[in-house]
Amino acid sequence: MKKLSLFIGLLLITGFQLTRAQDIFMQHGFSKEPLTLSNGNYNEFFNNDEVVQIGTVLFNTKTNKVVSFVKEEIDTTYKAELSSRWLSIDPLAAKYPQFSPYVYVTNNPIIKMDPDGKDGVVVVDKTNKILTVTAIYYANSQKIGGISGSVYSTKQIEKMNTNINGALNEKGYSVSEGDYSGYAVKFDLQFKEGGNQLEMNSKLGSDKIDGNSISNTFQQGNDSQFSRFKEKDNGDGTVSTVGGFAADHKQIVMNSSADTKHNRIHEIFHTLFFDNDNAKEGIGSYKNPQNPNQSDINTMINNSALPKVEVKKNEDEK
Repeated sequence: MKKLSLFIGLLLITGFQLTRAQDIFMQHGFSKEPLTLSNGNYNEFFNNDEVVQIGTVLFNTKTNKVVSFVKEEIDTTYKAELSSRWLSIDPLAAKYPQFSPYVYVTNNPIIKMDPDGKDGVVVVDKTNKILTVTAIYYANSQKIGGISGSVYSTKQIEKMNTNINGALNEKGYSVSEGDYSGYAVKFDLQFKEGGNQLEMNSKLGSDKIDGNSISNTFQQGNDSQFSRFKEKDNGDGTVSTVGGFAADHKQIVMNSSADTKHNRIHEIFHTLFFDNDNAKEGIGSYKNPQNPNQSDINTMINNSALPKVEVKKNEDEK
């Protein structure tokens, strides 16, 4: 009988020691309290891994039942990195209905950048009733070893400043409808050497007016690099090709076989929130190349997505 009692005693002691060894809380000097909504009066530990906290809910993943609720602290800091990818939607989400408002650079972060989600601006001079469309375009001017494709020379970039601004400003554009009706429209589009593609892309967002980015990129490509530049059979015995595209309305890629002044202006207008491809006339037309017409100017200027920055007056002018 004594041997049986001794054997039972040893079993109880061994069981207690095993239980203690498996209890991680006791190993660290904690004693478990009952799970309560005590508002911090107790250290509340779980004795298993099944109960998890989801928001303000304690949920048992084994029984699939709610265990209890946790009182939410009013001053709790919201940690976005723990619960979501982005805190807010793209400020220009309305411009891109084909993409989720939470998508960054159309889900292509390897070759695209978007520092602030915004583009060029219009500088408003109310005193003289002049709107100056302002943007900077960094042109790909150097190759990266092993990457095919053409780059722009210093002379070509200088000509862009002269030819494109000249072609637009010589028309004497003005706005004929909307809040800025009667205002003259001028273009101040600056083309600069951007270096190689990596250096060029790093300049996106580097130039701002009143907090609005005015930086864009400008490069050439061919049909071996971009499938959209391959000739398309129109089905009527003719073929057509795309002159260029503007990724995210700020990264222009011109088709090297169709890099004309008209096509450049067409893509530049895309960076200024103008999306009217395949139009019968005006800058949106590829089949009948034309400069921007009155309707194009009105559409661009009156687009609320294009930031308007008012010229600040000097103290002696106030």
